[in-house]
Amino acid sequence: MGEFLDSVGADIDDLFTVCAGNNQCKCDKTNSLSEKTQGGGFGENIDILDVDGMSEGVLPDITYFPREPLDDPADPLDDSLFEWIFAQDVVAEGAINVSQTCTDSDGGTDCAKAALDSLSPVVLGSCAELNAASSGLYWSKSACDFPNGAIGAPDHPVIVVVENELRVNGNTQIYGMIFVRSSTNSAVLNGNGNIDIFGSAIVEGAVQKTNGSIRYIYSEQVAQNINNSPAFTRFGKVPGSWLDSSTSF
Repeated sequence: MGEFLDSVGADIDDLFTVCAGNNQCKCDKTNSLSEKTQGGGFGENIDILDVDGMSEGVLPDITYFPREPLDDPADPLDDSLFEWIFAQDVVAEGAINVSQTCTDSDGGTDCAKAALDSLSPVVLGSCAELNAASSGLYWSKSACDFPNGAIGAPDHPVIVVVENELRVNGNTQIYGMIFVRSSTNSAVLNGNGNIDIFGSAIVEGAVQKTNGSIRYIYSEQVAQNINNSPAFTRFGKVPGSWLDSSTSF
C-alpha cells in the first residue's frame, strides 16, 4: 500500500472520505447490496431474507427459509435455516417445523438437536461463559443473555447456537455467527444496547430491538476463519483405519 501511494503521489488520508450530515455517502440502493440497521435501514437487496412486515426490498417477507418459489423439491437441505447453515436434513420436504423422529441427547425426538449433538459443540451452562477468548462451536440448550464486551475475535471467531431466545444487553461485539434456533420458527433475538455483529445473525423467528442499535457487519476475515480455524475441526473416520467400520468406537 505504501509503495502504491508513493508511486501516485498520494497520502493515506486521501483514502478516507468525510461524509457531511447524516451519512450522505451511502450508495444508491438500487445498485448495491444492502446496508441495514435493525429498527430502520437503507434498503434491502437480494442479500437480505427477513420478515419485517414492511415489504421492503427485492425478496418477499418470509417465515421460514427459503419459501416458494425458492424451494427446490430436489434439495433436501433447503427447507429451513438450520438445514441451509448446518447441512443437516431435519425438516420434511414441504414442511415448516423440525421433524420429531430422531433421538437426541436429552432423551427427546428433535432432529435438529440430534444433528447438533453429532457436531460435538461445547454445551454452555450459561452464556456468561463466553468472552473474547472463546472460539469454536457453542450450544446453549436454553434461552440466555450474552455478556457485555467482546465474544470471540477476528482470528478465532465463534458460532453460538441458542435455543428459543437470545437476549443481548449493553455494549457487545460478536465475532462470528449467532444462530437462535426454534423447531417451530418462534425464536427471538432481543437486542437492548449497542450491538455489533461482525459476521452474521440467523434467527428462526423474529428480531426485536428495545433500545440502541444492532449493526450487522460483513467481515471476510471472520468468514474465512470460521472455515479454517482448528477450533471447528471435528473427529472423523479415516478411510482404511481401524475406525473405518460400521461400529466405529
